[in-house]
Amino acid sequence: MAVWGIHDGVGDKLPYVFGCKEPVIRFSVAKTPQRQAAEITRRLLPTVRNDAAILAAERADREARLARWRATLERA
Repeated sequence: MAVWGIHDGVGDKLPYVFGCKEPVIRFSVAKTPQRQAAEITRRLLPTVRNDAAILAAERADREARLARWRATLERA
């Protein structure tokens, strides 16, 4: 089993467009719960945090552009 689709895109652009790695962790019954937890902590969480920061900045940038666009339309 694998964990996919951790992040949503921004607008109509997918996360990879912004350099996000969209990490994948594979689980199996052969791995102990402790090993799976260690892999999440070591491999998944740092990348998820980084990707979330990238996407938050892109969303804020997009909202600012849309607000400027709306203001221009209202002035016109």
